Amino acid sequence: MFPRIPKITQALMIANVVVFLLQQVLGDEALASMMLWPLGPNGLDLFSAGYEFKPWQLLTYGFMHGSFPHLAFNMLALYMFGAPLEYTWGDRRFLAYFLVCIVGAGLLQLVVGWWAVSQGGQPYPTVGASGGGPHALACAALDPQHVAAVVTLAGVAPFADEPWWFDGMASPGALESARDGGREGRRVYGETAEFDESSFVDTDWQALAEEWSPLGADAGRASAEATANGSVPWGEIDDDVAFTRDWGFDLAQVECPVLVMQGSRDRVIPRAHGEAIFPQLVGGEFWLRPRDGHVAVLRGLGVALDWVLEASSR
Repeated sequence: MFPRIPKITQALMIANVVVFLLQQVLGDEALASMMLWPLGPNGLDLFSAGYEFKPWQLLTYGFMHGSFPHLAFNMLALYMFGAPLEYTWGDRRFLAYFLVCIVGAGLLQLVVGWWAVSQGGQPYPTVGASGGGPHALACAALDPQHVAAVVTLAGVAPFADEPWWFDGMASPGALESARDGGREGRRVYGETAEFDESSFVDTDWQALAEEWSPLGADAGRASAEATANGSVPWGEIDDDVAFTRDWGFDLAQVECPVLVMQGSRDRVIPRAHGEAIFPQLVGGEFWLRPRDGHVAVLRGLGVALDWVLEASSR
């Protein structure tokens, strides 16, 4: 039998669970102003974009969680350590201690971020390939102070439920099942789906046999681990579902320079995706590599990083 949970500890646990449920129902986009963001160009403007610092975030961020295990382990720690402290100190002193720890940690995060930039910690570039492209763009859109430039290689375009978005894909079934059936539909599809080798062109296979062979080995190992003992690869599934939903930001929010690099022969994320991303950017460049497929385009990473150095110094 667990001992009775004291009232403040119990109330904090309930509040954390309620906020987590709201995250699942409303989505993180609706609760973005509750997360802890760095101080933006608008200062303490309470009516600025949700992705900038607001004073109340020093408290509310402490009730936000990224996943169920994150919530579960935090609540276990709150029960194991919070309840004894509340019994020892009393409810008022324990609540004050809890709030001071939350606010203090938030302030420390803000100060460390400010200090790093002020002492020469320069904004950094983000690079994303394939499904990582949207993530790299999201960093620039939602944290513009810290992202100097973006490179996407064979990146996915914002979803459009139109034929062009799927045209040219050798195997669009995974994304179509995610669009039509969400997580469960994509899970069911994955139970029988097999990799279509025609997704990669000759230059892709060549790259995987040569300088990008570690990438192929890592991908194979990750897939084996994700599906071991009948496990479901939820990370891959969630990515596909996210690609076929609204991203939660507009490409026009990306103010830094962006290089969109795409292979003309890509049969996983066809060139139309790069051609769709580029016009929506404030400051973008589009480089098309005529011989490359989905993997071979990574051979352009070196010149892309040279471009980052040049773009960051403008």
